Amino acid sequence: MQKDGNLCVYKNGNLSVWCSMTNNQQKNTLIMQNDGNLVIYNQFNRPIWSTNTYNGGIQKTGKMLVLQNDGNLMLFNQYNKAIWTSQRGRLY
Repeated sequence: MQKDGNLCVYKNGNLSVWCSMTNNQQKNTLIMQNDGNLVIYNQFNRPIWSTNTYNGGIQKTGKMLVLQNDGNLMLFNQYNKAIWTSQRGRLY
């Protein structure tokens, strides 16, 4: 999470390959919720971005966030199946 509130993935240190587009909102917080949804909340505790991977049952609930070597940020369920990626969004 950057100081401006934007969650970004960079390649080679300076090339942005993906961002949540939540900039200009300082004091954002990234939370992996118990319902499996990865969410960015603003300073007023309002959700401003999410993976929309909540309440989908075990198959569609996020469990583990992984940044791969290729710069793809991925959310996996408890069976290690990808359910969201920064390159393609929700996979179900």
